[in-house]
Amino acid sequence: MTVWLKVSFALYLVNSLVLLAFGVRYFFADELMPYHAETLGIARDGLSSDYSIVVITLYRATGAGMLVIGLAFIILLAVPFRGRQVWSKWALSAIGLTYGALSLYLTLALQAETSAAVPWPGPAAAVITTVAAHFLAAGLGQQREADAG
Repeated sequence: MTVWLKVSFALYLVNSLVLLAFGVRYFFADELMPYHAETLGIARDGLSSDYSIVVITLYRATGAGMLVIGLAFIILLAVPFRGRQVWSKWALSAIGLTYGALSLYLTLALQAETSAAVPWPGPAAAVITTVAAHFLAAGLGQQREADAG
């Protein structure tokens, strides 16, 4: 594997580990995230029990999605990417950019509507690292052919 493919692999891996970490955080959340509490102007544990159940369930669904995407990244990296199959970089990038861009859009929309201090740098970094990883993996299929020859 070339240096560029190793860097690409590392960037995709970092994205997957961050997704797994945040997936665990959201899946096991038991109160509002700080920026959501700020947006609503209440304490982190200030929701009524009915609203709290709804929000925590939505957090858990979000966390589950992050966990699934992070796990999919790891599987794609471990098998087809390491096997230098070109389609794997397209799959990783499509998944990463779709989730990252939607997360960035929604985070910035929340900030625009509420002026809350939202964690937009995270989704922005995910989009940037995914694009970088994609282009660094440009020689994915060619490297395999060169090794065979």
